[in-house]
Amino acid sequence: MGNIIKRLIDAGYRVTNVTKKSTELEHGPSGKYLYLLPNKTITVVLDPLTVEADKELERASAGMNHNTSFKQFPVRDNGGAGPITYGYAFRFSSAEEAFTFIQYALTVPTEKI
Repeated sequence: MGNIIKRLIDAGYRVTNVTKKSTELEHGPSGKYLYLLPNKTITVVLDPLTVEADKELERASAGMNHNTSFKQFPVRDNGGAGPITYGYAFRFSSAEEAFTFIQYALTVPTEKI
């Protein structure tokens, strides 16, 4: 996961929080956040407002991912005791593939739906 983090930092992201569950990064120029999950495959979680604004992204995702560490994302009811933050997960086999995808995701205008 270190390779993708280094590439993202070089591209204007900064690490804003690290937990056992995720690494939070903010893209300074756009203010967009994303999360990297410490899985065997590179897993990127994007803000649902970004994904839901682009139906191609939504179809390409591995689905919703609910996690209390996604502090910068909206909440929704997922059948638990209360609402929980969530995003859409995307899985990649290489840092290069993930980086290219993230660069594309930055271009998606985020609008409240």
